[in-house]
Amino acid sequence: MRKDIAELLAAEAEGAELHADEEDHGPSYQRKHPPMDPAQVYSLRIPVARLEQLRQLAADRNVTPSALMRQWALERMAAEEAGLPDAVQVWERLREVIRSLEDAHQRLEQSARLQSQIERTAAWTVTPVSLDPHDEEHQEIRELITERVVERMEEEIAEWKHERASGAAR
Repeated sequence: MRKDIAELLAAEAEGAELHADEEDHGPSYQRKHPPMDPAQVYSLRIPVARLEQLRQLAADRNVTPSALMRQWALERMAAEEAGLPDAVQVWERLREVIRSLEDAHQRLEQSARLQSQIERTAAWTVTPVSLDPHDEEHQEIRELITERVVERMEEEIAEWKHERASGAAR
């Protein structure tokens, strides 16, 4: 059997030597249909401690971990091309907005407390501001604050996109 393998290897080597000067050696396998969008393999290092989480997230979506990572990378690239902020930037901005809303809520409560004190000490009657979230006036105030915050966020996102676009143009 060793002699058969040795003879086979020798014949292959001889055939390769005969065609060594040819430009195109040709692939050993040709696809019936070439790929629509050729891809390239990249290695990605994931901390071992996070692999199980990645596998679980992929299983929840009925895809392989490789397909999930590819999807995430392509989605992020599309977002970058569109000039959209990344999730961390959006999260940080939302935290700022929430802090602003909490601050506005505290001011409303403070105002209501002051109003209540004035009512007790003043000779005239003042209508108290309700802090009941189901109260119609309270809902109107929250909607007004929310609208203003959303408008400001939209302005800031537009400014951010403009800055990013002018930075890219340089």
